[in-house]
Amino acid sequence: AVKWSNPIEGSIRFTVHADGSVPVDEHGRAVSEDMYAGAEYDAARARVARFNERWITVQGGFTPHGPNIEDVEAAYPYATTVRHLTAPDSPFAHPIVDDTAETVQQGKWAGTFNALGYQAYTPGVAKMAVDTAAPQTILVHEGFFSLGPDGPIQVQRFLEYVRQVSGYATIDQAVAHSAVKLIVVFESEVGEPMKPAEANELFRTLIATVNDATDGATSLKPEWFTVATEKPQGAVAVALGPSNWLQTIPQAGVKVTVNEGRSAAAAFSAGIEAAATGGVLAESIKTKLDVDSLAEVGVISPRELKASGQLDTELEHYQTTVRGARGNL
Repeated sequence: AVKWSNPIEGSIRFTVHADGSVPVDEHGRAVSEDMYAGAEYDAARARVARFNERWITVQGGFTPHGPNIEDVEAAYPYATTVRHLTAPDSPFAHPIVDDTAETVQQGKWAGTFNALGYQAYTPGVAKMAVDTAAPQTILVHEGFFSLGPDGPIQVQRFLEYVRQVSGYATIDQAVAHSAVKLIVVFESEVGEPMKPAEANELFRTLIATVNDATDGATSLKPEWFTVATEKPQGAVAVALGPSNWLQTIPQAGVKVTVNEGRSAAAAFSAGIEAAATGGVLAESIKTKLDVDSLAEVGVISPRELKASGQLDTELEHYQTTVRGARGNL
């Protein structure tokens, strides 16, 4: 139905006996076998799914192919109907184009960070976000923001998701009422805990630097987070940070490593999904986010990123800029 339709390959096997007869079912139809449905094609289907996610993401996001009127063949009845509905004198609809710098800049990183295509969270995450009777703490090490622009982008997309499922008009309102609380922990470089006022001021500088360094891909607000200078003593649903830091948070139900050369977006989304399922991450989600469950129970780690070509320089620039906000974040 669209001008740039994705090719679809199928492989159906029919059996014809030596005498020319063909096995039929109870309805008299020839019996067929979907060859690609076998377990031996599981890996291939996963690769196809990941390619399609990237293919659609770089074109602007996960939108149904059919309703995108610009791509539908002009002669189709659907196209004729929509043209009438969206005509300048139509009282029913007005076309909207999203060409904001934020959307464009987010799409630029989709090829490097596959996890940015992960936006359709499972129903359990939606329930967790609004279940204020069971609040969830997500502990984030300060270094999360300096690994790459994908982490901050994915955090903002998640908070927008929370806004949508909770029915609030703004992210500010959604964060204020959400059952999921994001706590950013700052570590002192001199051995003693950092003063709260100092940490809050440093975090404001960090967020402003992140928004600038992503070239408009994010518009995060410090108010969407809680800043801490010491690790909390209470229950923690998920902790995201370097491996050695995670070892100091034994009460975390799920630990997600956030290290150099790994996707912070993958770590964040994997942690959110694991929190909604009590630490068990479905294999399909691991495949989509390109993460592994380590031998230690409750520990998840994104796989190493592949070279990103021309974006390597921009990624290095982002890391240097953001770390400069901390001195040596």
